[in-house]
Amino acid sequence: MGILKTIFLGFIQGVTEFLPISSSGHLSLMDRIFPGGDADVLFFTITHLGTMLATFVVFRKEISNILVSFKDLLPNMKKGELVSSQSMMFYIIIGSVPTGLAGIILADKFEAFIENINFVGVMFMVTGLILLTTRFAQEGSKREGSFGPWRSFLVGCAQGFAILPGISRSGTTISSILLLKGERAFAGRLSFLMSLPAILAANLLEFRHVIKQGAGNCISFSHILGFVVSFIVGFFSLKLLLRLVEQGKFHYFAYYCFAIGLYSLFVVS
Repeated sequence: MGILKTIFLGFIQGVTEFLPISSSGHLSLMDRIFPGGDADVLFFTITHLGTMLATFVVFRKEISNILVSFKDLLPNMKKGELVSSQSMMFYIIIGSVPTGLAGIILADKFEAFIENINFVGVMFMVTGLILLTTRFAQEGSKREGSFGPWRSFLVGCAQGFAILPGISRSGTTISSILLLKGERAFAGRLSFLMSLPAILAANLLEFRHVIKQGAGNCISFSHILGFVVSFIVGFFSLKLLLRLVEQGKFHYFAYYCFAIGLYSLFVVS
């Protein structure tokens, strides 16, 4: 690919992976607008790795605390005194269960969904409605230690729903946490930390597919550039989103989702 197209696709991945506007929905839309593109599966797999690395960098302290606290998990469970990082670990595990089940159930249907631009357009609109509900959500106080397992399970269900193209993962999870009385800063932390197991599993499956195709030995300058761009743009997009969530401006993205949904339904389809 040319340098400009590589930068453009890396930029789109970096922005849409974190902002609540659905990366899969935009992938479907771009495929319809720019058919017959020369970006291969390996390119998109590598740019996904770039945005995943951005998540690790932004939340490196939280991830480190969770890993370090694992050694004291059993003694603290016996005492019934879990520290915040251990509570977060349980929330992530509980939320990953419905996400994984949804992935197994809907995986075979994903290709059909993403190729149906009318379906994607409707799902963009659904995402907009979900985001708009947060405008009316009161500031919550639930966070590590008080959010609870059943709320975590519901957030995991929301994350599983986001496998549908046009449905934003960050949009549904952050919205659900806010509506379940979660603290704003906590909503961003839990949403993206809970996403890591699912994103890691998806990337492993993508690489398995790439290796089977024999494309793993074909890494080019375009792939490396796409990785760098998606990482840098993803890092700043994630930082921006976390700030907007804390400021109570998360619902602003609803209007973009309505616009892109209408564009998909009445212009592209």
